[in-house]
Amino acid sequence: ELITDATFDEAYFASAERIGTTHYRLGISVSSYIGAYRHVLIGIVRRLSQASWRHRLKGAQRTELIQALLTVAFVDMDRVLHTFIGLIEADRRAAAQRIAENLDAEIQPIVQKLADAGQLLTDHATAMSNLASETTHRSTSIAASTEQASLNVQSVASAAEELAVSVEDVARQAEA
Repeated sequence: ELITDATFDEAYFASAERIGTTHYRLGISVSSYIGAYRHVLIGIVRRLSQASWRHRLKGAQRTELIQALLTVAFVDMDRVLHTFIGLIEADRRAAAQRIAENLDAEIQPIVQKLADAGQLLTDHATAMSNLASETTHRSTSIAASTEQASLNVQSVASAAEELAVSVEDVARQAEA
């Protein structure tokens, strides 16, 4: 009735939105909606044809009447399908948001584990660097001590040599 009234007011638009929402929530496809609308239009055109015959409308008047009906019908389908498609897009956005949230929830622990592993690697690298520094420091200290010991051994060897020479001199002097 709202279709044939061709009154496009708030009540009409609210009705079209309810119809689109109901069809979407019931899972009626766009193809099924259009097919059902075709069936309704055929019934209305039949009644118009019968009425135009009774009222003796001429061809041009009948054509204008059918054109007006089709215009109203397409406006009506546009409004209902606009609501229908808007709901499809809203559901897709909501599904994408849920997927993103689920993905984030699944990836976040992995990212945290990677961050923890990275920190552990950093800690181990720092410890190894400290050990290398300490080893370098100790090696330098050992090298210095070894050099000092080598100098001391050379001094002792020199002193021992001098002592041997002195002992030989004393022994020669004692023989002479």
